[in-house]
Amino acid sequence: MLNPYVLEQIEVYPEDGSYTYLPRDQVATSMGITRDIRYMGQLLWQGDAEKRAHCIGLMFEIYFGACEAYALQQCGEPTYTLPGVDLYNVRAFQRDFYGVGGNERTLVEALVSRGLGQEVSDPDLALPGDFIQMWAHSGFGHSAVFLGWVTDERGDRTGIRYWSVQRDGLGEDTVQLSENPQSPWINPERVFLVRAELPDLPPP
Repeated sequence: MLNPYVLEQIEVYPEDGSYTYLPRDQVATSMGITRDIRYMGQLLWQGDAEKRAHCIGLMFEIYFGACEAYALQQCGEPTYTLPGVDLYNVRAFQRDFYGVGGNERTLVEALVSRGLGQEVSDPDLALPGDFIQMWAHSGFGHSAVFLGWVTDERGDRTGIRYWSVQRDGLGEDTVQLSENPQSPWINPERVFLVRAELPDLPPP
């Protein structure tokens, strides 16, 4: 699984406010990534010059960064491939990851449908470094790296601890879970988790 490399990636980013949240009115026209993304030797997307990100763009960036880190550790160069994803369809992968077609499972569906990850359907099996897509009752969505559940004294899950981009920059945060449709919190029925698989490496 890619989880250890995902967790390493989030440690790379400063949490001093130098990386910021992309304004909502620019989300639709921006990749929402803070650094360039390369794949199969090609520069595909350029990072925002002001280090601004939106949540799904940041997760896309971290996913590729984790794949590169794994390749570097294993073979000394950031060369890898994602099974079924080449230069001809990598942009379709990006659109699915972002949920451009309206699929609320976004990055989960993009990875699972291509065999690049396994959905974590049982919340008890969720691990730090899984990717999470969550939706509030209001319809507001957020993508993040899952860090753990918040529980009460009985052990019931009451919230989610995660890492992502917030209004004040990058870092850890928590959000409440609520079954009350009138609450502003996360609907536990609309929380989706995926564990990314390791990419393929070039033959030795």
